[in-house]
Amino acid sequence: MNLDITKPVETRYGRPARIVCTDRRSFLPVMALVLNADGTESFVALTKDFKSHVCIADDLVNVPEMRVLDVWLNRYPQYICPFVYASKTDADLGAGPNRDACIHVVREYVVGEGMT
Repeated sequence: MNLDITKPVETRYGRPARIVCTDRRSFLPVMALVLNADGTESFVALTKDFKSHVCIADDLVNVPEMRVLDVWLNRYPQYICPFVYASKTDADLGAGPNRDACIHVVREYVVGEGMT
């Protein structure tokens, strides 16, 4: 997976980081500052692929993008209808005569995970 430098980054183990430059004249052209537990920052030099040559924990990755699923489903005596609705009003309008419940589903998820 390629790193998108226009989006927030962190170390592979979840420490917040920020890229200072990507064009240093060195075999380690990427310079980043990584937040420490005490609130200070450590300077890290990385390859052009945002990898550390010292410790894999310092490799940079994009911060996982979180989204919220917020939908309504109609439930019937024998099944839950596979159609999802953006609002309860829409679910009510799409309901059949023997609906026994309208279910509100709200769930936070990481973009790209669990979609296999």
